[in-house]
Amino acid sequence: MGSRHPRCERGRGRRSCRSQCAGRPRYGRGIGAAPEHRNAIEREFMGPEVDDPASRALRILLSETRPVLPMDLRIAWVRFLMSLLVRLPNLLRQLKADASETLAQEIVKRPEEYEALRRATDPPTLMEFLRERGINGLVEDFGTTLIPGLVELPQMKADIARMDWRVFHFRDGPYGLVTSDFPICMLPGLASPDCLISLPLSPTAIFLASYSSDLLNQLDALQPPALIDSANRISIQSAQQYVYADNRQYYDLVDRFLEPVSRGPE
Repeated sequence: MGSRHPRCERGRGRRSCRSQCAGRPRYGRGIGAAPEHRNAIEREFMGPEVDDPASRALRILLSETRPVLPMDLRIAWVRFLMSLLVRLPNLLRQLKADASETLAQEIVKRPEEYEALRRATDPPTLMEFLRERGINGLVEDFGTTLIPGLVELPQMKADIARMDWRVFHFRDGPYGLVTSDFPICMLPGLASPDCLISLPLSPTAIFLASYSSDLLNQLDALQPPALIDSANRISIQSAQQYVYADNRQYYDLVDRFLEPVSRGPE
C-alpha cells in the first residue's frame, strides 16, 4: 500500500529528506535473504493478507473525520499498523540474526538425533549437512517465518482495536505533514493509558488513536499549525534514514529535528 507523500531529496550524512513517490517499506530488500525467499513474506503475506485489506480501510479513513469501519476493516487496519512496526529494515536484520543464531544453537544442542539418522556418506554434523545440500538458508531465514506471528499478536491487536480512532484533516492548513521511513509512532507505549498512536496518511491527513477520547478532543481543539508542527517533529525524530515531504520547504525543519547519523572511524 503506497504512501501518498511525494518526496524531496535532501542529503544529510546517511539521512535525507526525499521527494519522489514513497512506497511502503519492502520486506526483504537488502537484508541478506536468499534470492528465492527475498520477498516471500511481502508477496505471500504482507501484500494479500495485510496491505490489500488495509487499503480498503484507508479509503474510508481518508473520507471521514471520525471514521466508522466495519469490524473486518478495523482489524485489517490494526494488522497494517502492527506490520509497520516489523517492516523496519534494521529491526528485520536484527530479528533475522537473532532467530538464526537461536535456531543454530538448538540444532547443535542435540547432535545425537542427527547421528542416529546419519548415513556413512553424510557430513558429521547437521549444519554441515544443510550447507552441503545448499539449504542452510533455512536457518539464516528462520526469522522471516516469525513475521506473520508478530503481526497477529492478540493482546496488541485487542489494545489498538479498542482505542478511539480519529483522522484529522488539514486541507486548509498553512503547510502539510511530512512522514518518514518509520512512519508510525506509539508514545509512550501501548501499556500506558496515555498512549497515542500517530500515522500520517497524506500531506493533509493524519490518523490518531488513543485510549483517551479526552486526549483526542484536546488535540482536536488545537489550531492546525500547533498540531502539524508536533506531528512533523515526531515524524522527523522517528526517521531512520529518510524523511518524506511534498516540497523542499521542510528542509529547515529537517535540519532542526533530524540528527545526523554518526559516522564510524574512517
